[in-house]
Amino acid sequence: MPFALLGLALSPANAWGLGMASVALLSRLALQIQADRVIGMTRPAWQLGPLRDLLSFSVFVASHFTDAVTWRGQRFRVRRDGTLIPAKDLAS
Repeated sequence: MPFALLGLALSPANAWGLGMASVALLSRLALQIQADRVIGMTRPAWQLGPLRDLLSFSVFVASHFTDAVTWRGQRFRVRRDGTLIPAKDLAS
């Protein structure tokens, strides 16, 4: 969904971009409705699915700009090799 909207933003007058964004949105909504039916949601919020996709993508992009992680109430720093350093050890 984010990439379909990006393509639409880059070429708003292009019918191809509008078509692709529409197909992406309709596919996302169809998937959400089907998933809600399978798990038995009585009051599905299918219209919030695309918004959730955009928010998740924003969190993904933002995660590339920090090396701090809070996990289970504890703060860590991620080293280049992927290991975690507890926040209490950051001062040393």
